[in-house]
Amino acid sequence: MAEESASSTTPVEAAVEPAGDEGLAPVPAGGGEATAPAAAEEAVVLHLEDLVPDDHGEVVILGQHGYAIQLVSDQGIAGAGVSEPHVTAGGLEVGGYAFYSFINGITVYAPDGEDLTVDVLAG
Repeated sequence: MAEESASSTTPVEAAVEPAGDEGLAPVPAGGGEATAPAAAEEAVVLHLEDLVPDDHGEVVILGQHGYAIQLVSDQGIAGAGVSEPHVTAGGLEVGGYAFYSFINGITVYAPDGEDLTVDVLAG
């Protein structure tokens, strides 16, 4: 009997921790100029390696307004931009969302306009 894998998006709980900026290169969602990381009290910090992608290697971050989201990774960014119409394996339409594809094959989507900063640890 074949084991079915979960293809739905699973909510991720993240603790708020200080958003330090040592050795980080900020990349804002949707392109544009880099901005300084949000204040530690306002930022939810997510680490790429802690996120669980769907069957297609995709993660969708749906933010809570009022909180900045800081995504931290040591993986380089292979591509970024605004997504064409696309439905994830979990059934979410992400067309028009900002996306970041990392060299490890994971692609992260976030609604354009969310306060998302992607920080790549300097190697």
